Amino acid sequence: MTNILWTYDDRLDQASRNAQLRPITVEDLQISRAPRWKGEALRRAVTEHRLITEISCPAVQALSTYGYIVTSPGDILIQRSESYSRWRQFNEHSASFCDATVGGDQCDLTESGFYASWLTSTNYVKIFTGIQVLFPTSHMLYQGPIPSFQGSLPFTWLPIASGIEFGTGGRNEVIDGEIYCRSQLNVIVHLPTEQADTIRIKKGEPIGWIHLVPKKTRAKLI
Repeated sequence: MTNILWTYDDRLDQASRNAQLRPITVEDLQISRAPRWKGEALRRAVTEHRLITEISCPAVQALSTYGYIVTSPGDILIQRSESYSRWRQFNEHSASFCDATVGGDQCDLTESGFYASWLTSTNYVKIFTGIQVLFPTSHMLYQGPIPSFQGSLPFTWLPIASGIEFGTGGRNEVIDGEIYCRSQLNVIVHLPTEQADTIRIKKGEPIGWIHLVPKKTRAKLI
């Protein structure tokens, strides 16, 4: 069965291997609280004008358990700086560059020295998870926000960038006779729009969602 494999960056020591990939479940989502109807029971619910929600649909039920949730490798702080900085500034608890100020738990493998680091001259920061994903080159890898997430994070404050990655030849390796592409998993987050807003993420909290997308399919839209 085609699936995602993952491991940690070899440069991470054992104590720093905190981020996780775990299968997403319906319990992760807001729609898990809604009544669920199947088959004939769903048809009766419609005719009896009972509550019908997204999770009432079998297709949504299946999608809600597809893919993996990415969890945070440490405590993370993300802010929009009071003023634009052309130079990198470092102190004990935070680092700043361009429009971004980041802090939280430290990480020696990023430019900022924290798990969150800046993307030069953009309104985005990247969260270094330390996870390397291996996905089959017959598929693409989707990454984005968790759908209808019901956790403690204020996800209106944590807009995750969505994207699809294609496998490239320079990072391929053969596993059990199938060609996989190795990808460094960084979660891209948009800076808060206001300086007063601060994104605070706790170690172990879900921060993103990944899943496979077939390059070719025989499915047709009706």
